Amino acid sequence: MYLTKDFFNLILFGDEWVVIKIDVDHKKLQVYIDLEYKSDYYEDPETFYPAKLYDHSELREWRHLDILHYRSYVRCRIQGIM
Repeated sequence: MYLTKDFFNLILFGDEWVVIKIDVDHKKLQVYIDLEYKSDYYEDPETFYPAKLYDHSELREWRHLDILHYRSYVRCRIQGIM
């Protein structure tokens, strides 16, 4: 399982996000990838300056690119700034 998480981190999500869990439903052909932001700081999208992370939104889920013939979904809490 760790190789799979590392693989997804490398090809899909980059350095700021980390895959914390992967759930697979083989009957429905679905993959759920849970992400977590791994820093206390991030870049403010309006000013592009580093900003202190202080809050997260509710857990969200959205459709991502298919992985082979499995529909894939990403789940995470988006961060806010102070």
